[in-house]
Amino acid sequence: ELTKVLFCWVGLRANRKLNMSLRLRSDVSRADRLQTFTDATIAIIATIQIGTMTRTETSSWQDGDKDGDVDCNLYCYLKSRGVAIAVYFLGFFLVSGLWTGLVRLFRSVCHTDDVLLTLKLFTIGVMSFLPLAVGLLASYPAESLAVYLTCIVIAIETVVELVIVMYVFRKARADLLYDNVDILFTRRGLVITEIAKLVVCGLVALVNIGSQDAAIVILVGMFFIPLAVKILENYMKHGLNMQLFPTEYFKEIVQKDRLEFFSDGVFSISATLILLDVSTEVVPNQSQVSLDGFSKSLMKEWTSLVAYVVSFVVIVLLWFVHHSVFHALQQVNILLHLVNTASLALVGVIPLVSKLLLLHGGDADANDNRAVQFGCLVLFGCGISHFIMWTIAIWNREEVVKPSINCHTPTEVYIIMKTTVLPIVSLVVLFATYGGNHVSYIAFCLAVLFAPVIFAVLNWVSSLRRFRRQGELDHQSSTEAAASDPL
Repeated sequence: ELTKVLFCWVGLRANRKLNMSLRLRSDVSRADRLQTFTDATIAIIATIQIGTMTRTETSSWQDGDKDGDVDCNLYCYLKSRGVAIAVYFLGFFLVSGLWTGLVRLFRSVCHTDDVLLTLKLFTIGVMSFLPLAVGLLASYPAESLAVYLTCIVIAIETVVELVIVMYVFRKARADLLYDNVDILFTRRGLVITEIAKLVVCGLVALVNIGSQDAAIVILVGMFFIPLAVKILENYMKHGLNMQLFPTEYFKEIVQKDRLEFFSDGVFSISATLILLDVSTEVVPNQSQVSLDGFSKSLMKEWTSLVAYVVSFVVIVLLWFVHHSVFHALQQVNILLHLVNTASLALVGVIPLVSKLLLLHGGDADANDNRAVQFGCLVLFGCGISHFIMWTIAIWNREEVVKPSINCHTPTEVYIIMKTTVLPIVSLVVLFATYGGNHVSYIAFCLAVLFAPVIFAVLNWVSSLRRFRRQGELDHQSSTEAAASDPL
């Protein structure tokens, strides 16, 4: 009993000293707001990179083919911009990997001071140059300077992150960390991550001298560094035990709420980019208003307005399914994090789909058909990624899915049906585009606008199944109670 009292007294004294030190330092505050600001800003940096594609001059999209095949305009454009689209995905995964490293640091930090705030804001400012570097690489893929610029930005960000790690994990700054943090083990993992990023930057710079394509491929590996270090840490904890594979080795690397904040930021920025496009494309110019009048000039842009509504509904539906999947999860492992990143990268392409529909939707020609087909492929990729995420969650049910969602319950079946609606709808419309150019745009718009009705019907059917199942359980419990009653 005396030992217990002694330990309690020591704990109270330590807690009192910590609270006193926090009160004496007026610059110490909770890290929650800095985390939220970081998630939102990096989501903007990751998604805004698609602006290189959407800001392309309209005239360059409609120059026509040299052989006079004007129906080949959009196809030729997408084919010529394939490198730029690939570079966008490279940039998105690169920024997402850097964000993952930041999140790993904040898992240990509960408070911030002015020094940490300044260093972290400087890091975000350095990362804001990545869209410029990626944009240069997408516009001028033959110029090696863009690769060097990307490496310089990442190297500066990495050096600052190393300074932050050394500052936070000093003994004098232990008041910024959670009490249960293993300082030596966590600091070692973070330092290894940052040093590996510097090594990859140096390797990319060297390889870029001989082969730029190989340098870009190596640069993609930057995304996997935090994931690989996390798997290495799990291996160091558990050793090589196949009975624990893959649940313990692919354990949570990013908190579920942080990944939800980042995902919501990508969805919201994609919707904002669509709004920016429609606000500039739909507004008629002064010459059109003088010639036809304001009402007629605005009515001529009805296809652009429909394209905006359809694109916005697509983002809302994708967010709805994403929310349903994550609502059923209690944590996110590394595999879910990978698939979610790919899904968000595809969501970032939707502003480009909206731009193509704004320019070619309703023209009833081959360009209209190509735009709808491209939109169906993007929608299918986003939808099937949600289905894959839920499949991975079911595969690791005990660690990932909430205990309240049991196997083959109406909730689980409802989520499966929700994740399959958009892929099926996109495939149906994609096959319909081969029936003729005049039905492509109309079929795509009607299918997207009808999708909420399908979700409403699925919800109604799922509710009936839940009520029926609950009634069966109540009847079974009452029967067992009556059978056990001796009277």
